[in-house]
Amino acid sequence: MALTALLNGAPNTWRHPQGQAYGNMDLQQMIHNAQIAERGKFHSTFLADFSGVKDDGVGLRGMRKSGSCVGFEPATLLAAIAMATSDIGLVATISTTYSEPFSVARLIGSLDHISGGRGGWNLITSGSRAEAQNFGHGEQLSSAERYARAREHVEIVTRLWDSWDDDAFPRDRQSGMFFDPDKGRNIDFHGTHFSVRGPLNMPRPPQGQPVICQAGTSDAGYEMAAQWADLMYVKAPTIEIGKAFYADVKARARKYGRAPQELAVLPGLSVVLGGSEEEARANFSEIVASLEAEEGLGYLSQWLDGYDLTGLPLDAPVPDIPEINIPAERNRIFLVRNGQRLTLREAMQYVATMVGHLTMFGTPDQIATQMIRWVEEEACDGFNLMPHILPGAVEDFVDHIVPELQKRGAYHQDYEGHTLRENLGLAHRPSQYQVAALQAS
Repeated sequence: MALTALLNGAPNTWRHPQGQAYGNMDLQQMIHNAQIAERGKFHSTFLADFSGVKDDGVGLRGMRKSGSCVGFEPATLLAAIAMATSDIGLVATISTTYSEPFSVARLIGSLDHISGGRGGWNLITSGSRAEAQNFGHGEQLSSAERYARAREHVEIVTRLWDSWDDDAFPRDRQSGMFFDPDKGRNIDFHGTHFSVRGPLNMPRPPQGQPVICQAGTSDAGYEMAAQWADLMYVKAPTIEIGKAFYADVKARARKYGRAPQELAVLPGLSVVLGGSEEEARANFSEIVASLEAEEGLGYLSQWLDGYDLTGLPLDAPVPDIPEINIPAERNRIFLVRNGQRLTLREAMQYVATMVGHLTMFGTPDQIATQMIRWVEEEACDGFNLMPHILPGAVEDFVDHIVPELQKRGAYHQDYEGHTLRENLGLAHRPSQYQVAALQAS
């Protein structure tokens, strides 16, 4: 079972007595959170990102109580965390929509070198009007255009990581040869969206190719993950949805000649512990108690593509919402439980605290049993822990659930290697250029 941990806190929990009062802007606390996850032998940390203040449909006033509206740039923060950890992976989210491939290859390559082979890139496309307007666009790019850019972007990034052979830098003081020019190359990529000469101005990353993650929820996102990703973060609030996602993306991966174990599927998971399931649910009620209607409806409105929910009764079901795009329509599917739509009150609590993902309630034994069932029934390969409250929820998971999983043989006792690829059971990836040369010889 693979485990990763999201280090971004839920939007409203900065007000909780055990929450992070500075939201996501406390460096020492973020380092401490990563160290807790490393103590629990988590394979990787993970930082989500948004290029702007996420106020689509609600404005700054509607976001004024959100602790997640600001945060560090992920690769910068993870480089600092790398200095205070030794084994845990470090995955930074960077959008292909509003970044240049050369810059991303350099950022993630630097993170991999700084951390000794623990870097990773969570590849996303940005579908927000607020982000678009920060990069010179009046409206967001279409989904088709975003994914067309993404396909070129990731191909360029992986080529740049391979633009030097592993042994291209002898640094021979006697001969004066710092690098061997015969072991480097321009990539000379010329596409519809990008033209990049190369090579990258750093040696090949320690992992060869840093781990690539993907978190898209559209058909194009699934296809992107199937072709390129080592890890896929998914929204699967029920085991039935999890099984469907799992079977779908594994089948897609086979089309690209990939073995099922080359792509790990990790649904987001929030855990609420208690002496019983009833006590855990009561504990969760305390977490959502501070969520006010205006704040909660703002989060839900964003999740539903900016649809205005002002004035609607909180205890009525989520309404029919016309003319919304596919990602928002997909999100609406997650607002149904046992065949019935959640009320607006239930839905806003769900989105604000669980971010549309799976939540498990109960004792450590009950939680471990559920997690193991998901893996055994091929609904996932592990989980991306999304704590409601940091650092307490991560500490509770590490102190109480990790030992239970280890006792049952479902989770490793220690790190298996030194790099993130090694710890995930993934081989060091050979250079595509060297492979092509061998095949041609």
